[in-house]
Amino acid sequence: MYRLIGYRIGRNVFIGMRCYMDDVEPSNTVIEDNVTVAYGTYFACHGKGQGHTTILIKKNTYIGMRCNILSGKRGIEIGPNAIIGAGSLINKTIPQGVVAAGCPARIIRMHSDPLGMG
Repeated sequence: MYRLIGYRIGRNVFIGMRCYMDDVEPSNTVIEDNVTVAYGTYFACHGKGQGHTTILIKKNTYIGMRCNILSGKRGIEIGPNAIIGAGSLINKTIPQGVVAAGCPARIIRMHSDPLGMG
């Protein structure tokens, strides 16, 4: 259903229950292949004085439950093979292959399996 509305979602993507996708500009939310978005995650691509910016989640990424992903004034990208801890606030770009968590999220360490194979 998300694709029919205009969200750009790749293959083998899981979006958990009670996730809230920003509905002002669905095409500004891009989720590549093999991504998991756990229960209760919020996506926001617009706000006061912000305009409509992009959220790009690259392949093989895992977003823990109850995260808030805010694109801000410039948009954000969550790099491939990243892991985002539950309850995190993502308000800036996260590089590939890292574990990030917190409010706001910060890089904790490099992911031990950068290819997302296990």
